[in-house]
Amino acid sequence: MSNKEIKCSLPFIFLVLSFMTLFFCSCTEYKKQLLSYQEIQYRDNFLKNNLVFEELKYMACEDNHIAQVKKEGYEQLPKENGRIIINKGMSESRFKKYNELFQKLGIDYGIQKTHSKLCGVRFDYGLQKGYFYSSVTPSDVHASFYECSVSMFNEEKKVGICYVAIQKNWYLYYYEQ
Repeated sequence: MSNKEIKCSLPFIFLVLSFMTLFFCSCTEYKKQLLSYQEIQYRDNFLKNNLVFEELKYMACEDNHIAQVKKEGYEQLPKENGRIIINKGMSESRFKKYNELFQKLGIDYGIQKTHSKLCGVRFDYGLQKGYFYSSVTPSDVHASFYECSVSMFNEEKKVGICYVAIQKNWYLYYYEQ
């Protein structure tokens, strides 16, 4: 390769690297803006429907033998023999009340309990983002969805969950897989 060929290829290499940097920065900024927008929507929905969330949380904590409630049915916590009991242990009117509250909140995937002794409830647990109530502070709390995302990327987590505080004992969750 002659000096002339090398000199001609250097601007090309610089140009390619510049475009790659610009593309990477644009994607990062886009992700940051998208996550910020989504976080605002979740916060607004929570504030607008705070009493409904509280009622649903209260019901879930009161039903301490129930592991999860979905639109289609519910599961009890596993018994000592490890069996999970499906659609037993709750009245039909109670199950209908859960579904009414899900509908008011726009929750598609129901709720899932995270601990039986302490009340921990994940709302819309089938999604990448949702609401979480816990009587104890979760371990991985960040200031925003974007910080959650960056934290998981920096720690090279393949799968992870982190939280953003929105009110005392209430959090948004961000699940990366």
